[in-house]
Amino acid sequence: MICLSLLATFRPRWPGGSFSATTWVQWPYGLARWPPGQMRGKAGGCGQMVPSSPCPLALFSPPKAAASPMSAGSLPDFQMPGRRPFRPKPKRRPWGTILLVGSGVTLAVALSAYFAIKGFPVLEPPGGHEAPSAVPPHESREFNYRFIFPGGSWKQDNEARVHVKANLLAMRRTNPDAWFALAARDFKTRTPDKNEATTEAVKRLEGYFHGLEWDPAPDSSLAGQPAFVVNFQGKVGPTLMRGECYILTRGNMTYWFTTWCAAKDVASLTPEWPKIREGFSLLSE
Repeated sequence: MICLSLLATFRPRWPGGSFSATTWVQWPYGLARWPPGQMRGKAGGCGQMVPSSPCPLALFSPPKAAASPMSAGSLPDFQMPGRRPFRPKPKRRPWGTILLVGSGVTLAVALSAYFAIKGFPVLEPPGGHEAPSAVPPHESREFNYRFIFPGGSWKQDNEARVHVKANLLAMRRTNPDAWFALAARDFKTRTPDKNEATTEAVKRLEGYFHGLEWDPAPDSSLAGQPAFVVNFQGKVGPTLMRGECYILTRGNMTYWFTTWCAAKDVASLTPEWPKIREGFSLLSE
């Protein structure tokens, strides 16, 4: 049985008669309105009311409150921002790499042109700057020679090797300044004569000594073998240099042992040159 809580406001229509009222009935699931004249009861009383005839219930729901300016209904719909489209980074030109490679190519071309003109030879070890203190003999099986480095202030000079095209070795000392260099060439199938060997010696020297002048000197010896000798002079910068070149031909191999110094120091260094040349010898004669 459904219990009804009756909330009604009665206004009398006829004295002592029936009552007409607008009746709101509280149902468990809302309010229902009964039309006037369809509710029976006693005047001045309040109690259980029974409808005179069934009528449809009009369910009532309280009016909705207007949305306040700050209510959720008044806010605009919020849309999640879309993901930004991927933009690939613009490709950058590797200018650093281009400049580096270009500089390397330019340098290689310049060096190739220089050595093609100057005739840079293939250098053979030893390299470096300092002569070994223990003075071990330097040997070359390819060029069939042995050389004992001089002591004192003599040091390796690779720059001089390039200047006089000495493919084996070159050394320098200071106070006073002096140099010597050793070069060799294998003529393979023939033995050059004196003129050819002397001409090549002059070509090696004239690229470094400006205004080169030379004269053949009396024959001498090198490594215990007969040798040709050429005396020369020329300028290196503002300094006049003087020197001599010993030429040894043995089979198909030819050696050029050159010594030089400033013209003003020739007298003081002349006794030292034979000692330097004594360090040179052949492995097999």
